[in-house]
Amino acid sequence: MKKFAASTHCVGALLAGLLLSLTSTTASADYRCTQLEELNRQYMGVSLTSEQQTVKRKLVAWYNANCKTRRAAR
Repeated sequence: MKKFAASTHCVGALLAGLLLSLTSTTASADYRCTQLEELNRQYMGVSLTSEQQTVKRKLVAWYNANCKTRRAAR
């Protein structure tokens, strides 16, 4: 159980760090889009706390605003 709690804490810290480091420059945004896609694949199925869910919703909103149109244009 301790391992699970530690891993969910790490996921929360990682998501929060990513949220704080998001920028809107083109090169950075492309990199952040790729990072979020990788995180989505890596942590698919992991249970999140309500705080982590809140951070995830913010990241998804950022992704939708900054990555979807960029990805569709390629």
